[in-house]
Amino acid sequence: MTQSDIAWAAGLYEGEGWLTKRTDRTTWQLGIKSTDFDVLQKFHNIFNAGSIRLCQEPSLKAHWKPIWQYLVCNKAGMHKILTAILPHLGSRRAYKALNFLDYFDKV
Repeated sequence: MTQSDIAWAAGLYEGEGWLTKRTDRTTWQLGIKSTDFDVLQKFHNIFNAGSIRLCQEPSLKAHWKPIWQYLVCNKAGMHKILTAILPHLGSRRAYKALNFLDYFDKV
């Protein structure tokens, strides 16, 4: 994983990704949705964590593409990703990433 890869991944996450604490308040999820499978595959290959699944089939409109979802639910994978991309994130996403990393260190 190069610094260029990490910066690219941070940009994708900053624009399309999310990090959320599940409603049961004990688990977290990091995800990205896209109609471009190859983009999510590149993100997956950089960190070798998580999985990609079809989130929504194409609709009745022929020009609509399927929606894919990259998802990481294990702490180690999320920790690996967030510590790598943290220096490249804007303040709002960095704050959320730091909250997760703080939670991770306590558990």
